[in-house]
Order: sequence, then structure tokens, then C-alpha cells
Amino acid sequence: MVALVALAGLVPANRASFAPAGNSVPLPPRPARTAPSTPVCPAGQRMILAPVAGHAYHTAYFSSVGRETGYTDARIRWWQRLSGRPVAGIYLSNHWGTERGSVHIVFPEDKVRMFWRHGAIPMIRMMPWSKLWGGGQDPVFTMQRIIDGDFDRQLRQWFVDAKSTGIPLLLEFGVEVNGEWFPWNGRWNGGGTTDGYGSPNWPDGPERFRDAYRHLVGLSRASGTDRLLTWNFHVDADGWPKRWWNQPKWYFPGRSYVDWLSVSDYGEQIPGGRPSHWNPFVQKLGDPADPASAYRELTRLDPAAPLAVIEFGVTEDPAAGDKAKWIADAYASMTPPSARYDVSLVNYWSEKWTNASGKLSDLRVQSSPGALATYRAAIADPYYVTTPTFACV
Repeated sequence: MVALVALAGLVPANRASFAPAGNSVPLPPRPARTAPSTPVCPAGQRMILAPVAGHAYHTAYFSSVGRETGYTDARIRWWQRLSGRPVAGIYLSNHWGTERGSVHIVFPEDKVRMFWRHGAIPMIRMMPWSKLWGGGQDPVFTMQRIIDGDFDRQLRQWFVDAKSTGIPLLLEFGVEVNGEWFPWNGRWNGGGTTDGYGSPNWPDGPERFRDAYRHLVGLSRASGTDRLLTWNFHVDADGWPKRWWNQPKWYFPGRSYVDWLSVSDYGEQIPGGRPSHWNPFVQKLGDPADPASAYRELTRLDPAAPLAVIEFGVTEDPAAGDKAKWIADAYASMTPPSARYDVSLVNYWSEKWTNASGKLSDLRVQSSPGALATYRAAIADPYYVTTPTFACV
């Protein structure tokens, strides 16, 4: 098990700070940021992102284009002016293929160096798919092919290129693994059968994902890159399908492979004017005192690991609910003194897209003056820190 900095007491915050601050939100200039400082770790130790006792990291996703890759220096400066604060980390997707079905496993060096220059740790989602959002099993990438080493040459180069930068990364493989909307979900890799792969006491689909994750960690260790990597395990608070085998515990690679746990918790994403679909933030994570809640199910995997709410947000849909209130309530549930959840990193997903139906999903923090004012007030709380801190383990 990886030893991590212990979580300590929580810093009180002003609950009133979650109230919207009006409709006019100025964009003040932000001073230039520099790369974070890092420790020199002894031989045999790794440098990982450490939780800050009594605080949580403020990070964000705010790509300007689809595929979760559209960042520039200007975009980062714009976000800091818009939100009123810099970020400790920036979230980026790293797709392994193209829509044409070709393999394109390439380390995003330009983005990694850019984020680091702005004082943020790069937070990378390794996305093993080529048929983006096509549904079902991917025609190129399966968990079995990853286990078999079919992509080892490209992956070894990925890790070598990452190592050459000397920049620490928060890295995850296969986001929201318990959601069948992604091809790495167990449904598309063996489901709940137990006689097609590995242990007869483990469902084949999740077991293949677990071993594919372990395979990647093994490649990173062999290249020496693991000393720069903080490995993150990411599930959805409300996965699907609701089957016995589709639980985080079956997918979890193990405490010797994972440093952080993380979860997605979205409210309504496609506007429909239905209050029953609004989904307040606490609804999916559940009561932390309830052993069956999604929060407890995840944190039981490793009670010592820090937890990140790595994706959350809600669309603009006044007929269904008040977005500003949804944001305020979400942050209140993670911020003392009203915190229900023990969280070490909070990452709002600020994006808009048009659905096949023509409806606009607008999860951006600036979708309305009230939403933006509420977001800015929430992250201004001193509980949220904007400089990543690292530890040797």
C-alpha cells in the first residue's frame, strides 16, 4: 500500500459565501504563475500529489473545443480571469485512437508543459477508444488486447516521453469505468461471466479492466516513469447497468496500484424541464453514514486514499431546477462547516455541447450570471487551495 499524507481537520468556511454575488462579474487581471516546486525524492521513492490537510485542491475542466483537448495559454489566462482564481490542476483527455480506427497513443507533451508553466498539475484521462461515443465495444481497443500487450510499443513510448519532461502527472485510465457508455466498462469485456478469463470467483469484464490497469502501471514502473505519476481510479456515482458485477470493488486494481480515488457526480445534463431529473449533487453520492451509499462504496476500497470529486456539474434548465443553487449546494456539501463528504480535490466540468436532439447542454459556469457568481463565491473560500503540493512515498 502506498503511504500518503494523512488527512487532518477541516478549516471552517463562511457558509454565506455560497450566496450569488449579483449579475455583474468583473474579470480582474491575474498575475503570472510559475511552475510549482517539487521535492527531490530519494532513489526508490515516488513523487505523488499529496492531499493538503484541512484543504482541498481547486481544479477545473474548461477546454474550448470538443474531445476535451482544447487548451491554449490564452484560454488558461481567460479562465483565471473568469473564475477569479488560478487552478491547482487542469483536466485533459488523451484519446488512444481516431474515429477512423487507427491507433494514436501519443503523450500530450505540449499541453503538459503548458499546464505546468501556469502552475497547475496536468490531470490526464487515458481514454482507450477509437470510436468516440459510438457505444458498445470499441473496434480497436479491448481490455484483453491491452493485457496481451498489443499496444505495448506505443505505451512504452508514451511513458518514456512523459518521463523526459520531469513533470508530475495525476493520471487515470478508463474514466467512469462502471458506466456502460464507455467501451472499457465490464459489459463490453466479458460482463458477469466467470469462466472466460482469470479467477472463477471474479466477473470477467471487471477483472479484465483491473488487469489492464495493472498492466499499464507495470509498464510505467519498467520505464521509471512511475516516480512522476499519481495514479487515480475513477468511477461514476451512479453507474450502469445495475448488475451485481458492475460495482467499483470488482474493477479496483488494488491499493498497491492506486494513489487517489475519484468520482463523477452530475446533475441533469440534457435539459428537459423535468424536476424529477434534476438530481441534486448529494442524491447520487448518498448519505456518508449509509454503508450502501456510493460514497461509502468507493471510500471502502482504500480508506487511507484521498478522494477527488473529479467531475461534476449541471446544465442550465430553469424549468427543472436552479443551477446556481445546485452549484452552491454541491460546494456546501464538500466545504466546512457544512461538509458531508471528506474530499481532497474538487473539479468542476465546465462545458457545453449540442445533443443529437438539438438540445443544448450547457454545464459551463458562465451559463448564467447567477451560476457564475455562485461558482466564484464558492471557490473563493480559503478551504480551496490553488498550488499543488507533492510528497515522496
